[in-house]
Formats: sequence, C-alpha cells, structure tokens
Amino acid sequence: MSTPEEKTSTEGIAVISQAILDYLAECPQAMDTLEGIAEWWVMRQAIRVEIQAVAQTVDLMIEQGLLKEISIGGQRYYKMNQDLRPSNQ
Repeated sequence: MSTPEEKTSTEGIAVISQAILDYLAECPQAMDTLEGIAEWWVMRQAIRVEIQAVAQTVDLMIEQGLLKEISIGGQRYYKMNQDLRPSNQ
C-alpha cells in the first residue's frame, strides 16, 4: 500500500497535469487550494474521461444486443435486452 510520502509516477504526474490544464482551459480565472484542485479540477476531468469510456462501452453492448436504448422525453435510458433472457416455459 502506498503512503502519502511516496512519489507519484511520471505517468501519474502527466495525467494529473493534463487534467489541471484541461480544467484551466475551461476556467482560466480559477483559483483553489490543493484539496480543491484535487477534488474539483482533477476529479471533474476524470469523470469526463470515465463518462466517455462508459458511453463507448454502452454503445458496444447495444451493438452486441446486450442492452437496449429507450428514449423518454428526449432523455436516453438503457436497460438489459430482455430478449436474451431464457424463458422459464
């Protein structure tokens, strides 16, 4: 398990640096503490990346027939494709 004193890897620093720069590109007047930068700037960018990964995964699962997309009031929802469930009959 890592301790707070351990150094972040070069790759980790590059990822965090890019997240900070991406946030500042959107909010150039932003100013915060280290805790705020970690919580708001870096996490906000990480969530965006995560949402993109989830979107790609959901699209693939729809293509594979595992999920169905339903539109309700202009909002998209996803659910299991019930056609794949074996019937008990």
